[in-house]
Amino acid sequence: MGVAVFAVTSLDWYPVFALNRRAAVRLPRADLDILVRRKPTSGEQYSVLPDAVVVDCSYGKADGRPRNVSLAMDTESLSTMSSWLESSPPGFNPTMGRFT
Repeated sequence: MGVAVFAVTSLDWYPVFALNRRAAVRLPRADLDILVRRKPTSGEQYSVLPDAVVVDCSYGKADGRPRNVSLAMDTESLSTMSSWLESSPPGFNPTMGRFT
């Protein structure tokens, strides 16, 4: 469990039960893609909020080390994340709606 912050260049995740002021996980905005939106599996449903949607994402393609991460959030946060990814400045995220 934690709190995510949509920063200018990254999605920063801070765990709820930690004393550190720095983000525990930093996902780069320029290299973050939403792969799948899904309901929590039976094993996940007990560790997320009741109305949560699980979002499987990929990142790290730019540095040659692709990785996957799953994020649980409510539908409003998912809409915010999608808008945040799609609204990056031109050329900032080459995988999202650019003109070629």
